[in-house]
Amino acid sequence: MKITPVPVRQDNYAYILQSTPTKGRSQAVFVDVFDVPKVLSTAHSLGLEDSDIVGLITTHGHHDHAGGNETFAERFANVPIYGGKGVKSVTNVISDGDKFTLFGDSGAAVQVTGLATPCHTRDSICFFVEDERSESDLANVGAGIQEGAAGEKKRGVFTGDTLFISGCGRFFEGNAEEMHQYTRSNVKFSLSVMPGRQAIHALADDVERGRNGGVTTGIYSIYEEQKHNPFMLVSDPEVQDAVSGTNEIDTMTLPMLVARFASALRAAPLRTSFATRGFARSAPTFVKLWEHAPRVPVAEGDMPMNPGDNPPVEKIGVNAVLRRNPDSMDKHTTTIFAEFSLWNKTAVLTGGNRGLGLEMALAYVEAGAHVYVIDLPPEPCEDFQIVADHCQKLDRQIEYISADVTSETEMNEAMRLVRDHTDTGSIDICVANAGIMQTYPALEYPIDKFRKMLDVNTIGAFITAQAAARIMAENPVGTPASIILIASMSGTVVNRDQQWVAYNTSKSAVLQLGRNLAAEFGPHNIRVNTISPGYIRTNLVADQLDSDPEMLRRWSTANPLGRIGMPHELRGVAVWLASNASSFCNGADIIVSGGHTIW
Repeated sequence: MKITPVPVRQDNYAYILQSTPTKGRSQAVFVDVFDVPKVLSTAHSLGLEDSDIVGLITTHGHHDHAGGNETFAERFANVPIYGGKGVKSVTNVISDGDKFTLFGDSGAAVQVTGLATPCHTRDSICFFVEDERSESDLANVGAGIQEGAAGEKKRGVFTGDTLFISGCGRFFEGNAEEMHQYTRSNVKFSLSVMPGRQAIHALADDVERGRNGGVTTGIYSIYEEQKHNPFMLVSDPEVQDAVSGTNEIDTMTLPMLVARFASALRAAPLRTSFATRGFARSAPTFVKLWEHAPRVPVAEGDMPMNPGDNPPVEKIGVNAVLRRNPDSMDKHTTTIFAEFSLWNKTAVLTGGNRGLGLEMALAYVEAGAHVYVIDLPPEPCEDFQIVADHCQKLDRQIEYISADVTSETEMNEAMRLVRDHTDTGSIDICVANAGIMQTYPALEYPIDKFRKMLDVNTIGAFITAQAAARIMAENPVGTPASIILIASMSGTVVNRDQQWVAYNTSKSAVLQLGRNLAAEFGPHNIRVNTISPGYIRTNLVADQLDSDPEMLRRWSTANPLGRIGMPHELRGVAVWLASNASSFCNGADIIVSGGHTIW
């Protein structure tokens, strides 16, 4: 057999597993075919025709590996697709230890064994492949047995995202970006663990030169990995010393050491495949805020603190303490703060160009999320740009997309842009915050203005939630998601002395919208809740309050705390509802008003 790697995305590979019979035509099976046209073009360059493609292997369900499955299934309608349970378009579900044969009638059969590795995703399967012919027979076929892309292979393993060059992923279900460790950052981490190992210094030089012409960081063998990958050297005293361990089991706490090496985990530059387009209301516009150069890790003392990864349920609270076995890896290492982490989750927030939306967006970034802000202006305001620059200095990312929340077409496209811009191909958090305010006496309220209020505040919230949920419903099985609708205390009570009939009506509808969506989306593991802010001193109302001391007095004395709120006082609730800490909170409305509604 022959294996041809095909570079896709930033640092991924698809593969072509090709039979090499001594007689007759060669056949091929694709592996992790994210980009079907590119892989198929490579196959054609190898002399293969469409009729020679006899299968697809998918190592796990994340978008950067399984994103081409549906396209493949449409083009090759009767060709089997092998993968774990829950992977999209799979026709042949593979479990641990399952075996099957490829190219069985060609005289160059390849035996395949599935090896379940449910650490990256629950559906992760490594596929061990072995040519049935002897090494002496293979040596006489084509270019003979060789390392690299050329020549025959006796055996190999497709690990997907279970094993990385000089690194390894997390040991429990998470999203792809959480676990993704790109080679450049892995090398830096490996050097921090084993600074005296010459093989790692050689790897660092190799990475800088680029084994594949700089397109990706290259293909490496297991033999090479055993020289520089600390996760394959758990018996090495130098590695054990790095985690203050004395045995192989202790050494498998390396992922926690990686988490503290946070900037290395974030070293992969953002893909910039979305060119900035001219502003047009017919399509959402992705605004490129800066050129994303490879990041430089900061010193550990200067790292932004993050509570850590989202823990699996069995490692939380009293049950985890009671279940702990001191002689096993099942150690209670979680703190309550980890449950509030949004580390490497993907969050979309509308109306985040300024005000409360920007405040919540920054909170999500600080909690570890990759945030996409959607707002109407073609370019973000100065406040947003300053916040974005600040986030970049923290080695975090916040992006801006121009789109109209009242357009179903634009919002669906915007959500697809976000999906395709992430490694997971999923969205974890969506906040429908976009809204407008108008003041008219009810007897004189223009109907077109009333409709506009409902279009933006209510229908816009529904369009946003619907578009996000369509993506969230495709998330890997068991992956939770959270939708938060920003309502208002004005949806529950009437504001004294304020002529806000349309606004209050629109926000009351948002409350009922949230409850209904919570009921419908819950079976998809998508929680829906609402936040109802009270009187908050945003920039939009600050000038008015400063010029009208009587209004400030009325608003401040309308709640037991005797003051109005500040924008940052919504951060905690917004992060809590987005995180695993609120995992059983669904269909609720959280009123943040200083107690305004209790009187």
